[in-house]
Order: sequence, then C-alpha cells, then structure tokens
Amino acid sequence: MATNSDSTTSLTSAIANSLKVTDNDLSDLIKIQGDLVRKLKTEKAPIEQVKEAVDKLLSLKKELADHQAANGGEEEASSGSNLLKTPRGTRDYHPAQMKIREQVFKTITDCFKQHGAETIDTPVIELTQLLTEKYGEDSKLIYELKDQGGAEQLALRYDLTVPFARYVAQNKISSMKRYHIGKVYRRDNPKMTRGRYREFYQCDFDIAGDFDAMVPDAECIKIIIEILDKLDLGSYKVY
Repeated sequence: MATNSDSTTSLTSAIANSLKVTDNDLSDLIKIQGDLVRKLKTEKAPIEQVKEAVDKLLSLKKELADHQAANGGEEEASSGSNLLKTPRGTRDYHPAQMKIREQVFKTITDCFKQHGAETIDTPVIELTQLLTEKYGEDSKLIYELKDQGGAEQLALRYDLTVPFARYVAQNKISSMKRYHIGKVYRRDNPKMTRGRYREFYQCDFDIAGDFDAMVPDAECIKIIIEILDKLDLGSYKVY
C-alpha cells in the first residue's frame, strides 16, 4: 500500500468502528431472514436447511434484543417512539463518523484535483422524463415526487452521471474533466449491512470529450488505485 503511517492506520480503524451494525440494520436482517424461512418452508426445503435458517433468525433476534438492552432500551413500544427513527435505507452520521467522512472525501477530492478535474454541483432534483429515458429498467428505482400542480414532473436524482450529461449538453461543453461528490437516491430494497442504502453518496470522476481510445478509462482505473492506496483499507482487486 502507499503508506502505513499512524494517521492512515487510525483512519482505517475509525472507518471500521463507524460501520457497526445498528438496530435498524438488525431489523432489516431479521425481515430478510424471516422471508427466507417462509420461502424455504413453502418450497418444502430439506429440514436441515430450514433449521439452519430458523436458528439464524433466532440468533439475529437475540442479537437485536441484546443490542437494545446494551443501549439502555432506547426504543420504546409506544406509537410516538416509533417515529423517532430514520426511514429504511437511511442513517444518521454522528460527529465522530462525520470527521472520518471528511477525511475520506478530502483524500478522494485531492486525488481528483491532481488529475486536473474541476467540480460542479447540480440540483438534487431533475426532470422525471430526463431520468426515466436514460435508465431503462432501472427507472423503476427512481424516487418520483408527488405532483404539486406545477407543469414540471420532478424526481430525485438516481446518480450523478445523467445530471452531468445534461449539464454538458445544456452548456455546450466540448471537453471537461469533472468530479462531483453528492447524495443520490434509489427506491431499492435496502441491505444496510452490505452498504446498500436508499440515500447514499457517490464520488464521480468523468472525462467528457474526444480522446484517444481507452486513455480516459486507464486514467479512471489509475485514480481508483491511487485512492484505495491512500485510504490504506487493505488488499483489494480492481476488475
């Protein structure tokens, strides 16, 4: 790796600590595991397989109960307390986690700048038609906003690439290296313990214009390697 300094080591440790499983994560896992148990029973799967799935479900429920007890039983059974949680597929970030995020984003941003990229910002909402025409089958995952009587149908951005393409075409830009770090939204089935959220950050680096074949692709791969080395997250493979 690029470095094994105390700063990068502590950053790696802090990242690991920030990704601890939350009550919401465990609840999502319990739902998924419960669905699996019901599916196995419906399909009359081998009894050993069903038992293994049931044991896993019970283990997750116990882990959730232990986790809530360790946190002082923060979640109460009242209807009012049920509102005191984040929507599925989203999460809060505490001050310590925000410090880590800032360090990670700075590392990524510095690398993007070293490769001559400039940043832009685009609206978190775009015209629904623009998004649905570009994503095809994935358009079903777009968060469309309820019509408020206006002439424009709007939706939350699904990624940062289509807004960038719109930006380039709208401003008649012939060549540009651009980076953009921002939140995107997908109406997906969240698996938070696997890093699959409905609201999450994307860190985009794009090269627009006419270039020699494969040169931009090679530079993007090089950037990925440089960032992973600087974050010192351990061994990895780039496919």
